[in-house]
Amino acid sequence: MNSTRQMNLPTEQECLQYFEEFKVPSNIFKHCLKVQSVSVFLAEKLIQDGISVNVQLVSCLSLIHDLFKPVVIENFKPFSGEVVTPEQISIWKELREKYSGKFENDIAYEFFKEEYPLLALTIKNGCDPGQEKESWEEKIVHYVDWRTSEDQLISLNTRMDILEKRYPNEEKWGLFRQIAQDTEKDLFNQLRFKPEQLAEEMNRNGQ
Repeated sequence: MNSTRQMNLPTEQECLQYFEEFKVPSNIFKHCLKVQSVSVFLAEKLIQDGISVNVQLVSCLSLIHDLFKPVVIENFKPFSGEVVTPEQISIWKELREKYSGKFENDIAYEFFKEEYPLLALTIKNGCDPGQEKESWEEKIVHYVDWRTSEDQLISLNTRMDILEKRYPNEEKWGLFRQIAQDTEKDLFNQLRFKPEQLAEEMNRNGQ
C-alpha cells in the first residue's frame, strides 16, 4: 500500500473519543497505545529502508485494533484492580447483544464499514490471527499486537506461549504461530536490527 495514498480515516482525536464513547477499560486502552507507539516506530523504520508504508493507516489501525475487545469477553470483570462501572456494564451488554457471536475485528468492520470502508477491511483482515497478511500495514500491526503483553514488549514466542496456556481450547495455535513467525521474518528481513533488539532500538530513538 502506497505511503502517499489518501484514505478517509478518523483523526487520532476521533479514535481516542471512541475509547471514551464505549468506556473501554484502561488496561485495553494502554495496550492499544503501546501497540500504536511500536507500530508507528516500525513503519517509519521500514520507510527509511525504502519500503512504502502508510504511516497514517498504521497509526489509526494500531490504536483502534482492540477497541471492541471487551465485547467478546464473556464475563466482564475488573482488570488489574480497576473498578468496572455500571455504565461500562450497560455498554458491554448492549454491544454483546448487537454483535452476538462476532470477534472484535468483525465488530470493528461492521462499525466502520460505511464511513471508513478501507479501514474496516484492513481491520477485518489485519486483526484476524488466522488470515495471511496482504499489506505492510497489516503485517506491522498484527506482529506488534502479538508481541505486546498489556503494555510491555516481550518476545513473540513468549507471548504465544502465554496465550496458548490462557486459551488451551483454541485449535488453531499452530496456524496462528506460523503466520506470526512468517510475519516477523518478512518485517525484519527489511530492517537493520533483529526482533530481540526492537525495545533497545526504540529506547535509542527516544521512544
